[in-house]
Amino acid sequence: EWRLPDPSCNVYAAIAAALAAGLNGVDQAMAAPEACNEDLYARLAQGCAMPPRLPRDLASALDALSADEPLIASLGPAFCHEFLKLKRQEWDEFHASISEWEFQRYASLY
Repeated sequence: EWRLPDPSCNVYAAIAAALAAGLNGVDQAMAAPEACNEDLYARLAQGCAMPPRLPRDLASALDALSADEPLIASLGPAFCHEFLKLKRQEWDEFHASISEWEFQRYASLY
């Protein structure tokens, strides 16, 4: 499945990852799954089983990347190591700040 990457991504890394995933599928002779023409939001509302979800935050996405050995091999371990290190630092910095939403929601409680 092709999903457009977030526009804040490194476009070169995103294109390289998409190409690596496609080539890995060809190398592994993976069969393409059947197309999904259903409204998945309607399935969710009905309580039906859903396909696996994409990571919901940067930390989960980084965990998924660090577990993806074929992708790391394709992109290069040195690149992935530095990318993971920088993005984990970014995630830690994000959690050291207080968003406006958090301030508005919680400041009056304490």
